[in-house]
Amino acid sequence: MMMKLVLSVLVACLTLVTARHAAGQFWGMRFHASTAAESAANGMANIMTSAGAANLANSAAAINYEQARSQYIDNRLKNTQTYFEMKRVNSEYRNASKTP
Repeated sequence: MMMKLVLSVLVACLTLVTARHAAGQFWGMRFHASTAAESAANGMANIMTSAGAANLANSAAAINYEQARSQYIDNRLKNTQTYFEMKRVNSEYRNASKTP
């Protein structure tokens, strides 16, 4: 009888210790603030984070705009050069085709 009691207490203690360690494994996220001050601080941090993200996105957009503008200018230059080159080739062909 005494052996059963000791064994029961031992099993109960091991169960409690094991359950305590198992609960310590949980890394759950909190989805709400526990205090009003924490909520206000979290809100301010979110505002600052979003302002930084907006600045980063705006700078990337400005870089993309300038690259597109540079390509547009390069394309216009190439278009103009091609136009006058074609005009020169056409003129040379017409001059060579004229019968004296």
